[in-house]
Amino acid sequence: MKLFFGGQAPDEDVIGLIREARERHMSRLDQYRGMEEAYTCDEKEKNDSRYPYWIAPLRYGIIASEAMVQWCDETITRLEKRL
Repeated sequence: MKLFFGGQAPDEDVIGLIREARERHMSRLDQYRGMEEAYTCDEKEKNDSRYPYWIAPLRYGIIASEAMVQWCDETITRLEKRL
């Protein structure tokens, strides 16, 4: 919603906010990928019947974070072209 009204603020300020959001999502993505690596390298975990239920939400987090980082990159590029 903040971005919808972004036209009311200087582009530099909006870009700064998006860069902050990008960093938050990159941090989460790094954490999620570390967790995924730990789970997928552990044969005991992989053989647990609950494994698919552990991995599914983790993969969701990874995919959602990747999408947010991509969106941030695209939006920053688009706004920088206006400067």
